[in-house]
Amino acid sequence: MRIIVDANIILSALLKNGTTRKILLSREINFYTIPFTISEVLKYDNLIKEKSGLTSYEIKIILNTILENIEILPLKKVNSNFARALKIMKNIDPNDAPILAGAFSITNDGLWTNDKHLKLQKHAKVIDTKEMLATHFF
Repeated sequence: MRIIVDANIILSALLKNGTTRKILLSREINFYTIPFTISEVLKYDNLIKEKSGLTSYEIKIILNTILENIEILPLKKVNSNFARALKIMKNIDPNDAPILAGAFSITNDGLWTNDKHLKLQKHAKVIDTKEMLATHFF
């Protein structure tokens, strides 16, 4: 199974040692994301520290562990799909175009996000955490 992972899923895994983190650490699924996701997650270091009670060092360790199980898609491949994604997302939420471009970059079984805006488009399959749980029995 091949799943594209949005930044909000990684943030959730950093905030709490729960189901989302457990799923992301599963070796039964091949996870992918875009380079932009990492910088997006890193922007929230202070919020993660505040809400999780973790130190920057602990966050870095957990993030690195999670990223060992997520392949970063080549920027060139993502960029080649960006115009299409932006056209689809321009009237929904243009900020979601990069991850949608990532979903267009490889054959996959879904884009895992808890962002409801992405569910409004009908060009890529979008699954939320509840659907991941229902499908994969973690």
